[in-house]
Amino acid sequence: MHGRTRVSGFSLVEVLVAICVIAVLAGILVPTLSYARNKTQTTRCVANLTHIAVATELYYEDHHGPPLTTLPVALRDYVDSASAFVCPKDKGGTDSYSAYYVARGKPGSGEFVVGCPRHGHSDRGAVAFGKAQSDDAVLASVSHDGAPVAPGEVVTGGQLAFADGSKVTIAEGGQVGLLMSFTDDGVCHSVIYVPKASFTTIRCEVTPGSRFEVVTPASIAGVEGTKFDVTTSWEYDAVGNVKYTTDVQVHEGKVKVTDRAGHGKKIVPPGQAKKGKVHKPKAPNDPGNGNGNGNGR
Repeated sequence: MHGRTRVSGFSLVEVLVAICVIAVLAGILVPTLSYARNKTQTTRCVANLTHIAVATELYYEDHHGPPLTTLPVALRDYVDSASAFVCPKDKGGTDSYSAYYVARGKPGSGEFVVGCPRHGHSDRGAVAFGKAQSDDAVLASVSHDGAPVAPGEVVTGGQLAFADGSKVTIAEGGQVGLLMSFTDDGVCHSVIYVPKASFTTIRCEVTPGSRFEVVTPASIAGVEGTKFDVTTSWEYDAVGNVKYTTDVQVHEGKVKVTDRAGHGKKIVPPGQAKKGKVHKPKAPNDPGNGNGNGNGR
């Protein structure tokens, strides 16, 4: 009689247990690796924005004004590598930041310069402030007549509602774009813009304690109060250039108005108005975002 040889192997139960263990480990490791990858990309993006913030200050010192074209063109002599203008999450892009850039006079430490909203996997964005300070920021929701609005998007008429309770009512046919809305150290920062071609009036009602700016071709209105109107218009001058005008009328609180023609800043109290004017040698149908760089959407 021949003895039988027993073939060793895994039972069905053992195989199922092994599969379960692998699945649990994968469930633990994949989110961790994904978080690490996204954090690395955000860190690289913040480094890019820091570099750009430093470069814009150097540009300002040399040219007595901010960059007014796309950032890669304006700052090519101030930035070592073209990769600094590309967010790691912007695959195939060559200019990730110009659409989220505010051309202003030399900014202060807490004024928004440029940002990137692409890091929404963890509901975070990258933001650079003046004096090259940069940080991660939590993106804040914005809606237009109940529908979500993404950074860089332009809306027409209706009402914008912000996460902090602020709201902007846009006259019929008027256009407003969202640059960024985010919270940093518990404070909500929102930056909107009026495109060059938009002839409109907007009513801004801002929640006290929030930071809010309206960027137009002629002025930047920054809130120190709660309720104000911004009216924008344009006309041709005698030689065919476009003259942009912004009127800021304050109803409650105070508004800091920066004249983009280089005539400084003024704090406008309730019941008063401030008019800003600037000439630009471009046609009014230029789809620029009010920053002078032609990158509005």
